Amino acid sequence: MAIEGWLPIGFLLPDGAKTRVALYEGGNWQIFETFAGGRALIVRQALAERWIEAGLLDDGQLSEFNFGDSKFRSMSCGENQVLSPVSEGASPNTKAEALSFALTLKVTRAIDSESPLQDALYVERFSRLLPTYSISSRADDDVVLGYWLTGGAPISAKSFRRLRQTLSWLGAGHLKDVVQAAGIEVAEVIPAEKRRMRPVDSPPKSDVKDTTPSVQVAKGSDKPAMFELAGRPELATFFNEHIIDIIVNRDRYKALGIDFPSAVVLHGPPGCGKTFAVERLVDFLGWPSFQIDASSVASRSFR
Repeated sequence: MAIEGWLPIGFLLPDGAKTRVALYEGGNWQIFETFAGGRALIVRQALAERWIEAGLLDDGQLSEFNFGDSKFRSMSCGENQVLSPVSEGASPNTKAEALSFALTLKVTRAIDSESPLQDALYVERFSRLLPTYSISSRADDDVVLGYWLTGGAPISAKSFRRLRQTLSWLGAGHLKDVVQAAGIEVAEVIPAEKRRMRPVDSPPKSDVKDTTPSVQVAKGSDKPAMFELAGRPELATFFNEHIIDIIVNRDRYKALGIDFPSAVVLHGPPGCGKTFAVERLVDFLGWPSFQIDASSVASRSFR
């Protein structure tokens, strides 16, 4: 759907940039493409003043101008600098680009520790994430970082193994640098098959702290903290990261427009454990299950 720009095509901004078409918009802001190939941010006076009062911008960084009866502030950047809503960003192509966003996130948080950033505007020229103060639910910073790095995938930066699989081109060491540059600690991920199993009759020592990553399905539940599947550690990891994590952290994912995990199709020859895996997952979640014989349904439908 085309956006109706506040300014006409060819409007000359105070810094000399000329507006072309509006690319993105919010209640108090619009981002335009410029004739030079860059972008320009146009904001209403009230929003600009809120950024300045919060210390996110200096008074002189946005130029004032009037158009008709409206008063705006603006800034523009070249085609090699990112100016985009966080929700519309493309995955970075280099480590330098990834580090730029991560450091911007950290710097912004040092100034403003409260405002939600999942709806912010990434202004690389100023190294700022400028919140738009929408009414959407707040997403944690680790989700915001993962969302930007992957170009829209709802992956927390704390789920390092999952993030690494998505950004395999970056490499584990470089990806760790990026995540830590944002001020987010990276926990060591221990593969399920390498975890030492404690005998049932051997109680844990009181002076030993268990640091194994876990997913708690229900508060007070006596089920294991992390779903495990005998003989299929890779599938168990997939279920934990792509299904259970979304169910447990509903509010965090809902802020990114994800209300429920996507459908999952298991494919393989008879006897490989598809039904067994699903039954174990359903039992772990405590959900009802329904079995449908597709061949019988097809047979009855054609009689």
